[in-house]
Amino acid sequence: MHRMQEQERVAHALQRILEAAREVRTILEANVGGLQDSAQQAQQADEAVRSALTHIEAVAGRMNDLDGAATQLNEGLGQVREAIDQLNQITQQNAALVEENVAVVKSLDMQVQQLHQQIGRFRLPGVVPALPA
Repeated sequence: MHRMQEQERVAHALQRILEAAREVRTILEANVGGLQDSAQQAQQADEAVRSALTHIEAVAGRMNDLDGAATQLNEGLGQVREAIDQLNQITQQNAALVEENVAVVKSLDMQVQQLHQQIGRFRLPGVVPALPA
């Protein structure tokens, strides 16, 4: 009887071990499935990060292009400013020349009038004096 009890205990213990092994197996399978899901999620996250980096690099390249274009535009605007400054100087010089020419024309006009007056004093016999223009 003692042996039978011992066999029952052993059988009972084996039964519990078998049940525990099944539980461990179920837990391991669940963890393996979870690990596979985690690995898949990690791979998807890695792909998303790589895609984002590619887009960031593309944006950085475009920003560099824009920076270069802005530099060229700034240089072009500097050249336009220089040209406008030169045009302003030329315009001022031309205005000064026009003022000088006006003064010269007025002076010549006065001299012409004086000459007409002086010539008008002389009368030649038989010549009709011309009227000033």
